[in-house]
Amino acid sequence: MKVTQGTKYTIHSKVTLSDGTELYGEVGEAVDMTELAGNYYKLDGEEDYLSVAEDAITFTAADQTVEDGYIHVTVYDATNTETDESTYVKIDGTINFNVGNGTGYIVGVDNGDGDSDSFAYHEKDSVDNNACTYTAGEEDLVIKKGYVQVTYGSGTVDSTSYTYSITGEGYVLYNATTINVELTINGLNASQSYTITFGGTGVTSNTTASVTTDATGIVNGLVRPVSLSTNSGNVNVTITGIQ
Repeated sequence: MKVTQGTKYTIHSKVTLSDGTELYGEVGEAVDMTELAGNYYKLDGEEDYLSVAEDAITFTAADQTVEDGYIHVTVYDATNTETDESTYVKIDGTINFNVGNGTGYIVGVDNGDGDSDSFAYHEKDSVDNNACTYTAGEEDLVIKKGYVQVTYGSGTVDSTSYTYSITGEGYVLYNATTINVELTINGLNASQSYTITFGGTGVTSNTTASVTTDATGIVNGLVRPVSLSTNSGNVNVTITGIQ
């Protein structure tokens, strides 16, 4: 190309994303980061993962290749200590980890502080195998290992006409000694105190709680602790007696 003295030329270059998308811009201009998938990326085969939100890409004299579409997964053990299984993974990629104690793990979207505001319990892949896999979505994740599932009974208390329901968290650490539950009981006498006996799987024998009914003979939404046996199996909490 013949260069004419005094003429200004604008040099452009290209950035190619993982899906083949080609972005063009003037050298020195910022790349539109909203074009990138995921929350993290790598440049030109480098090993470091960079943040889509914080580490802007600039068009350089040379074309660049960007491997985008990554999220970050933070993995904690049962003591809430981060493990070396924390990793970056592609959207829809597979996360591999060892669940350790318990029957499963909990997963939530990272709230930006390495924790989550809402978790869901997931059972491990196999009863006889602690190796687990989880498929990533489009958001950073937090996985906490070493949990068991908790379910709750409802219905009629044995040999009585009292009906009850119990609600509470759907999971607890495998070595937890107590869990708080919310009780609703109908059919009792008004304004009277009763002793509730809890039963079920993983509940310590002869665990009791005191409750007092309201003026209509109902226990509604009272929260009481239930003692748990030390084990690694799932837990089911029921009421076996009311006196």
